[in-house]
Amino acid sequence: MEPSPGLDAGAEVEAGKRFAHSANRWYKRSRGMSKLWDIVDLLGGYPFEVARPEAVFDFFRSRGFQLEKLLTDGGYGCNQSVFLQEHSGATPKTSGKQR
Repeated sequence: MEPSPGLDAGAEVEAGKRFAHSANRWYKRSRGMSKLWDIVDLLGGYPFEVARPEAVFDFFRSRGFQLEKLLTDGGYGCNQSVFLQEHSGATPKTSGKQR
């Protein structure tokens, strides 16, 4: 690629840096996150473990919760569940200082 007429190589490098910086600011504003974090997410992000819905339901049911609402996404993960805890009628204990 040949340099543009009227600009020396140093000026073109500086213009390229300004363009890259401007493009990164635009990307962050439009996406809400930087390109770096998008790349981290693309490569796997934080480690996580997949659980079958039955395992999640059994876990909460064994601890006194009842499924109130479920939204599924059709098999690609990110199911949303709302569980409510069944009350035994006992008054909850408070810990720490009373205000």
